[in-house]
Amino acid sequence: MEDTFQTCSGRDVALRIYVEHHNLDKADFAMASLIKSMAWDEEVFGLEYDLDLFNIVAVDDFNMGAMENKSLNIFNSRLILATPQTATDADYAAIEVGLFRGGFGSQKKGTERRVYRRSQGWESKSGPLKLPLLW
Repeated sequence: MEDTFQTCSGRDVALRIYVEHHNLDKADFAMASLIKSMAWDEEVFGLEYDLDLFNIVAVDDFNMGAMENKSLNIFNSRLILATPQTATDADYAAIEVGLFRGGFGSQKKGTERRVYRRSQGWESKSGPLKLPLLW
């Protein structure tokens, strides 16, 4: 699945989500959440994504849960894919939190995210991550 995100400076970022064929119908919410979380990063931190491509790979047999890198996030399918027939509200919220936690930018941005979360009264990294839902 592919889409595009336009940064605040007008640059297009190609967004791609790779899934196993039987999960293709479950990727729409992940893509919409990715786009909204990238926009939120720009609005809150004033930092735009600095690469031309961002990839998500979701596979059923990925044992680590999730692994975030600057331009590639790998997830177990159950943590990122959903449809109204297969997911609860809590599942949708977990997808958004997972994308908010993802590493879209530099280490400086990660530090700014932690400071921002603490300033908003959200729990520290050691507890559940409470973030505003995008939907």
